[in-house]
Amino acid sequence: MGPWLRDERGPYDGLVAAAADRLGRNVVDCLNTGYKMGDEGKLLVTYGHDGPWHLDDQVDENRFTMEAWGAQMELRAIQRRYRNRGRRDRGRVRTRGRCGSARPRRHRGRKATHHHDHWQPNTKVPDGVKV
Repeated sequence: MGPWLRDERGPYDGLVAAAADRLGRNVVDCLNTGYKMGDEGKLLVTYGHDGPWHLDDQVDENRFTMEAWGAQMELRAIQRRYRNRGRRDRGRVRTRGRCGSARPRRHRGRKATHHHDHWQPNTKVPDGVKV
């Protein structure tokens, strides 16, 4: 799609997309593409819309904007997912050895800091019970 929008591949009559939010990465990209098509007199057709988009019409413009907003929400969800994955992975202990050894190394190349074989009960053991 890029080479045609930059006029590198010759003339074309318009643009057909699966949905309005597939025209760009965010609302600004989608609206810029839509208005560029309209200004150049080219057709913009997407699935689920009857006929080509007419962004001069207020109803079509509002619907196109709302559908393009989906691209923005998808972009933010992807960014949030990667940000949360990084936070989650930074807190993990990296193990080294056969099948996850009992001596985890918190950082590569350093000595193991503690052992997992020291069992510590979560609750107090009642008096008179031998462990």
